[in-house]
Amino acid sequence: MARVVVTGGAGFVGARLVRRLLESGDEVVVVDDLSAGSAAAVPPGARLHRGDVRDPGWAPALEGAERVFHLASPVGVRRAHQQGAAVVRAIVEGGMVVADLCRERGLPVLFTSSSEVYGRGPTGVDASPRWSYAVGKLAVEHLLLAADAGLPSVHVARLFNVVGPGQRPGDGHVLPTFAGAAAAGRPLPIHGDGGARRVFLHVDDAVDALCLLAATPALAGRPIDVGSDEELSIQALAERVAARVAGATLAHVPAQGVFGPGFVQIERRLPDLRPLRGIGWAPRHTLDQAITAALSEAGCPS
Repeated sequence: MARVVVTGGAGFVGARLVRRLLESGDEVVVVDDLSAGSAAAVPPGARLHRGDVRDPGWAPALEGAERVFHLASPVGVRRAHQQGAAVVRAIVEGGMVVADLCRERGLPVLFTSSSEVYGRGPTGVDASPRWSYAVGKLAVEHLLLAADAGLPSVHVARLFNVVGPGQRPGDGHVLPTFAGAAAAGRPLPIHGDGGARRVFLHVDDAVDALCLLAATPALAGRPIDVGSDEELSIQALAERVAARVAGATLAHVPAQGVFGPGFVQIERRLPDLRPLRGIGWAPRHTLDQAITAALSEAGCPS
């Protein structure tokens, strides 16, 4: 039994992680300002410290802790594109406070980064609004992994399109957006030609990976991709959702019309799963299970 602190533990991935830690017998303290989650989402048995991770006033939550999972972050493609400066500040300032507090207490950290840090591929990211989220996440990676960071150990998990129960449609995530449109009788909105290819990982498999990473010293000190190896186009995903709902239709819309000028669509992004598979991790859930959950939560059981 260990005492663990999870920042962002009321959010989509965070709440599932908290539940898993509790099931393992750990004592869990959640630090969350509830901007992207709710108190009701915090599993029974966890203690909630409500506050912004950027405010070091949450330091008492670390008393007796043995590890920190840092998940607190702004969420949503639209928010990242339209409020770039605020998103960068929130991610970096929160990461700085986590780094300082954990350094003072000698606590190991697992940080959830994002596949967005890969940018558009070989050309990486730039200062345009499209990459504000990526720039913030990458900055915190460097902040935590730097040789002079003074932390006992750091694990960095770069998450690729996590889906499943509890994901909110209002944040711009594609699967709950499709499910919500289908449930409301609206066409499923496909940005561009739908040819962009992605992988989608069930949230419980992502949580498995985070827990396993945190317990594997050999994978500390470098970013590790966390995703699926089932690749499909956004068009194919939309068709897969629509096939489950009688009368569902599809509609193609310009991505820039949704997110604003300057939005860049990435055509393909795949994780390197060799490090995770090397320590015995493999997904246990299918994309169809995540689709079922999204349709059910949207009020359209399939």
